[in-house]
Formats: sequence, C-alpha cells, structure tokens
Amino acid sequence: MRFIASRDELADQARWVSAQLPAQPALPILAGILIEVADSTAIATLTVSDLETTAQAHLPVAQADTAGRAVVPAKPLARLLAKMPRGTDRLQVIAEGETFTVRTLDSAVSMTVKTMPPEDYPAPLPAVSPPTGSISAADFAEAVTRLAAAAGTDATLPVLTGALVSIHGSTLRAVTTDRYRAASVGTAIQLADTAPIPPVVLVPMKPLKAAATTFKRAGRITIGIEAVPAPGGTGQNVSRCTLTGASRSLTTRLMDETFPDLDAHFTLEPAACADVPVTELTQALQLVIAAVDDNHAPVQLVFEPAQLHLRAFSDDGEVHMKVPAALGNTGTFTIAFNPRFLLTALRNFHTTVRFGLRAPTSPCLLTEIADDGSADDADSQAQAPADTGHLHLLMPIRMSQGDDADRQPPRPHTKAALQDRPEP
Repeated sequence: MRFIASRDELADQARWVSAQLPAQPALPILAGILIEVADSTAIATLTVSDLETTAQAHLPVAQADTAGRAVVPAKPLARLLAKMPRGTDRLQVIAEGETFTVRTLDSAVSMTVKTMPPEDYPAPLPAVSPPTGSISAADFAEAVTRLAAAAGTDATLPVLTGALVSIHGSTLRAVTTDRYRAASVGTAIQLADTAPIPPVVLVPMKPLKAAATTFKRAGRITIGIEAVPAPGGTGQNVSRCTLTGASRSLTTRLMDETFPDLDAHFTLEPAACADVPVTELTQALQLVIAAVDDNHAPVQLVFEPAQLHLRAFSDDGEVHMKVPAALGNTGTFTIAFNPRFLLTALRNFHTTVRFGLRAPTSPCLLTEIADDGSADDADSQAQAPADTGHLHLLMPIRMSQGDDADRQPPRPHTKAALQDRPEP
C-alpha cells in the first residue's frame, strides 16, 4: 500500500480516531488503527473499534498506486507523525510486510514502525447505516449536553447509560434518566427523501457525546438509524446508528434493553407553576452549596407569590437566600432537592425556568420560558409530543421533621427514584 497525503490532515485524522480507542481494548489488535486504501480510489480510511462502536475518518490521498490495508499501533504512529519536520506539506506512506513507513517526498526523513497483522482485525465491522436525516450540529451538541445532565453513568445499569430516541414528523426526540432525574429533548430533523421512519431505539450516550464534540463545527450532522432484526435467531444485535459529519463517522450498535416508560411524568398537570430567573437562582444555589460545604445536604425551596426562599442546613448552622420568583395557583409551596442535581439542570436553561410543582414528594418538571412568556410545558407536550423543547424532571428529596419543629431543621428522609408510572 502506497499513497501521498497531507501531513496535517493525516496527523489530524489519526489523532481523532486514536481518541476514540477504548482505554482497555478487549483484543490487542484493537489498540491499533486500521488504515485501508481500496482499488481505484483517492481516499484512505482510518478505522478504530471496540466491537460496539466504530469510528472512521476519511483522508484524501494522491498517487495511491497500490491498494492494501495495515494495522498501525496508535501511539507509535502519533509519535512518528509528531516528529516529522515542521513545514513538511505532504508525506509518502508505504506499508509493506510488517512495516509502516512515513517519509518526506525527498526521502530526507524516513521513519518506520512495526505493524500488527491486518488479518487479525475483527471483520466484518458494523456497516455505516443509510441516512435517516440531518440535524444542525449546534442543535445536536446542545441536545446532547442537556441529555447528559440526566443520563446514568452506572455500568451495572447499562440501560440507563443510553438515550431513548424516536422521530415524530420533523422532530427527533430523546430521553435519558438515571432514576432520580430525567431529560426529554427535541431537535428539528430534516428527513431524507426515501428514508423510512425508524422505530424507537436506545442509543448509547458515549458515542453521542463523542459526536457532539467532534461534529460541532460540521454545520450539519447526518444520522442514520437502522433497526434490523437478528438474522435466523442468532441473537446478535445488528441494529445500529451512524452519525456522520464532514469526513468522519461514528457507528454504534443499538442497545437491546427495556428503557423505563417516563412519558406520563412529562405530561402530568402541575398543581402550581413558579417562574424563576435562571442566573439569580444559579448564583444563589452556588453560594448555598459553598456555604454548607456538604454534597449530601439537601436544599429546601420555599416558593411564595413574589419570591423564592432557599434554605440549607449543616452541622455549623443554616443558610438562607432569596431569589425573585412568580408563583401561581397557590399561596406557598415547599420542596427539597439535591442541590448539585438542581444546579446541573439549571445550567441547561437560558433565561427563565418554570418549576411545574405537583407535591413535595412528586417529580418536579422544569421547562424553558421563551421570550414571549410561553413554555414548552406539559400541556403542549401532551397535545403535540413532537414539538421541540427541553423538559427536565427532578425527583425531590423527602424530608422528615425533627422532634422539635422550632429547634430542629428538617432532615433528609429518603431519596426516592422515578417510577415508570407516577403516583396519582
């Protein structure tokens, strides 16, 4: 295999695929980068995989006289490219036998690393899914950030480390949860002309995060969702999702798990709604967290018609803060949250957040208030579930009162989790 490529482009693509390598490869060969050039093409493909997710980068090349494939250890290749002389525009790449050589066109500098047997690389790798539609890269990145705020990270509960993805008309909607919070995010999608609407699928969050970081400057991201039944009862999951931007793609197997049904939580009518400015509440909450200096100390939110009281308790005393708020439908309402969970949620809202309050022990629905004063609230979602918007569910911390209510602060009682079906 021989070809000529841009030094900077080769180094950039090699660096990107290397970043997608698993920290602990299941097989030694998976620590390498598979580099391929097909017959009669001017493109070199760099591939890495962990058997679940495959990352590919495409590199334009010249004088691809000989097709072939080679597996090059990622770290030695990175060191080799970093040591090439500065100011070198193009490099010649030669893979012969067990060596991979990169040299300047005048052959003044030549460096070689040993390759790994290409026949040992797992095959076939998951094929790239046909395009379902395209999404704005900026909107996709924002959606993934919001979904990550509620996604689970516990490897012992793999179903909660994924996002439940569905397409309704021209909107792609995804839901994540870690049992104590949940996020539902809608993003506009431009469907491909002949693409069928895929079923509801569960996509791992890890490649979604990688795609959001990689493709944020790509303009638009092409997404392909292909839910294919396991052939002949083999039990192998061949369903997959491909995210493509510019010259790079990520293809991942879909998760074969049953995701919690949280739809009812997003559509329940709240008993009261309170609108709070995001900046003021975020600053107050940060001060409360710093003053209490206890990651496990809940913060109480006491909503009144014109203001919100924040109360937190520690062994050294208690902290009180006031924030402007507008509460409707009731006189006062008290609820308690994990302060860091609430702070994480607030970072994904912009100007004003609406608290949809049902009961002190029921999930609270946070929604964004638009500039015109409208919200992507539960009613609108129930009537038009395909509407774009951001909804965040937050499970409160149940509090039990001390023996002497006047002298003892309320104590955390239980940390309840979201249920598939909400309490009536």
